[in-house]
Amino acid sequence: MASSNSLAVLMPVFNDQSGLETSLQCLEQEPETFDVVVVDDGSEPPITVDTDAWKHTVKLLTLERNMGIEHALNRGLDYILENGYTYTARLDAGDISKPGRINGQLSVLEKSPEVGIVGTWVEFINEDNGEYFYTFKAPEQDRQIRRKMKENTAFVHSSVMFRTELINKLGKYSSDYKAAEDYELWARMLEVTAGYNLQQPLVQKEVNMGGISATKRKVQVGNRIRINLKYFDYLSLTSYLGVMKNCLMWLLPLTWTTRIKKVVKS
Repeated sequence: MASSNSLAVLMPVFNDQSGLETSLQCLEQEPETFDVVVVDDGSEPPITVDTDAWKHTVKLLTLERNMGIEHALNRGLDYILENGYTYTARLDAGDISKPGRINGQLSVLEKSPEVGIVGTWVEFINEDNGEYFYTFKAPEQDRQIRRKMKENTAFVHSSVMFRTELINKLGKYSSDYKAAEDYELWARMLEVTAGYNLQQPLVQKEVNMGGISATKRKVQVGNRIRINLKYFDYLSLTSYLGVMKNCLMWLLPLTWTTRIKKVVKS
């Protein structure tokens, strides 16, 4: 049955009940009407949601076992496609979507039909003590975004909103690029649509040293290099620099790169 709402916020979660509730709470501040699709990626104990506790309709989907974030996201996308949502927004359990984010992204997509994917700047903080690390200042316009994408992602995953029709056209998250599935999907989308980033830090994301970027960092950066090569532009110096930069990132420990980002982007 098709939904009467045009937007679904897709949230995968694994063993983070409190983080999920934090993220659901922040969405209560948004006046727009939308649904939240939560996908429990085989948590133990299983994630629970009191659907009567929230202003927005929350749909909980549960995978029988832990399969990985790309599988959880694709299960959520299946539900979103089946129920006819026009737009899909992303948020990770534990991250904060700030007031104005949803409205700002919807406004861009509704006013600019050539744009299919919209992100925002993102504040990164230490999960343990709340210390501010740095702000990811994503490029605003499509041309700048395409240049950035030749070396690394121009969108932080949990800040993105996109047109759901792009999934029908291009397919869902690929399982061939572990820990970099979002980067590959955005690159695929930019083959057929324009991108845009709101120039405000409208999402706050925790740096979790036990998270995907830490525990699977070598895999993530290695797959980022594969994506660089898949979409390589032989006439662009940035493509060559992007591969070189990611090779260097592969060699450096996470603590070094985090410190460098903090110094450069703060």
